[in-house]
Amino acid sequence: MMAGPFFVPSSPAMRPWNELSETEQVELRVAYDADNQNLPKTCDINAKNRRFRDWLAERGVEFPFDDTPRDAALNPGESLAERFSRWTSG
Repeated sequence: MMAGPFFVPSSPAMRPWNELSETEQVELRVAYDADNQNLPKTCDINAKNRRFRDWLAERGVEFPFDDTPRDAALNPGESLAERFSRWTSG
C-alpha cells in the first residue's frame, strides 16, 4: 500500500486526476505498475482503465474515463484523427 499524500483512508473527498501535478501522476503510474505486476494480462483497454480507476480510488484519486463501447473500425477513407473525432462528438 502506498503511503504519502495519495493515500487518504478516511476522507470522502476525492482528488480529480486532472488536478494532480504531472509529477504526482507519474509517481502514481509507477506505483500502480509495481503493485499490479501479478494481475492477469489483458488487451481490453476498458478493463485496464477500470483497474487503474479502482486502484486510484483506494488512494483518494478520482480517475474518470468513458467506457462507452465504440466502433473501432475506420470508415472508408477515414483517418485516425477523424475516427477519434467521431468518438468524442455528441
